[in-house]
Amino acid sequence: MEVKLFGALKDKIKQSSVQIADTGNAMTANELIKKVYENYPELSDFPMIKVAVNNILANEQTFIHNGDEVALLPPYAGG
Repeated sequence: MEVKLFGALKDKIKQSSVQIADTGNAMTANELIKKVYENYPELSDFPMIKVAVNNILANEQTFIHNGDEVALLPPYAGG
């Protein structure tokens, strides 16, 4: 599964996307983040990564299916 990276995440590993092994089953956003940390431990510097699935912010229990567009967003603040 291709996972797009943005902002500081992209800068940290100097890639605009990463590949995460497809399990053949849907996984939750939380499971995806765990796999990202396992495969790219340097990203564990960012404990509050947000996941977007098909351009919608996901919660930890949102399921990600084959064919979904997935992006990881670094922590951000606004005001």
